[in-house]
Amino acid sequence: MTHRVTRCYSRVGVRAAPCAVRPLVGAGRCRAAVCPAHPPLPSRQLAWGCCGLRPTEGGHHCRLPEPWVPGELRGKLRPGMGLIFAKLWSLFGSQEHKVIIVGLDNAGKTTILYQFLMNEVVHTSPTIGSNVEEIVVKNTHFLMWDIGGQESLRSSWNTYYSNTEFIILVVDSIDRERLSITKEELYRMLAHEDLRKAAVLIFANKQDMKGCMTAAEISTYLTLSSIKDHPWHIQSCCALTGEGLCQGLEWMTSRIGVR
Repeated sequence: MTHRVTRCYSRVGVRAAPCAVRPLVGAGRCRAAVCPAHPPLPSRQLAWGCCGLRPTEGGHHCRLPEPWVPGELRGKLRPGMGLIFAKLWSLFGSQEHKVIIVGLDNAGKTTILYQFLMNEVVHTSPTIGSNVEEIVVKNTHFLMWDIGGQESLRSSWNTYYSNTEFIILVVDSIDRERLSITKEELYRMLAHEDLRKAAVLIFANKQDMKGCMTAAEISTYLTLSSIKDHPWHIQSCCALTGEGLCQGLEWMTSRIGVR
């Protein structure tokens, strides 16, 4: 089951709002809205015990009077132990896994992101910049960046690559004419130093459309079998119905800890 935790908008007409802090569900911490202009702080810099607290004026830190500890341990820790516990939790607690969702414009990237989030179709417009959501699957936290795929925006994809663990490449299965461009972008990404350890999930989207290419056809055209340095998987899907999306997420969760 997936659910919404926090979100940041960077589309035209919607302010990124770096002060729009919301607590992460079940994590007991605050984080300012994340976007390329305001990158997330390392986990050790995040404050704990954030219930109802707002970020400090002009900044993105949440400052707390004391660190958060589980209820069953409150009152049982000696002075200073709460801070130690918080630091240990930040090291060994739920870890976020960064995911970038890329593909050409009109491939269905944003529709897939919000199917992950809400299990329903959301009306979308071409993404200018990026959307980011945290998706939780079986206690595994994925921070997913949906990046605009228009030609003028593709040159900026590499600004999102740092610390990426998974690439989701969304392919429009009826767009035969631009499949060669998708292939070119795929191998450009795989050659980038920041993505050398990233696993690749390819969604062959729009399988509900008449005359679409099958996942096997797309795999052959993209010569996926030649990829030896990155784990990869191709999955047929339909973003509008959600069919095939869960199988893709299951493959991603199965890769956690393998590398």
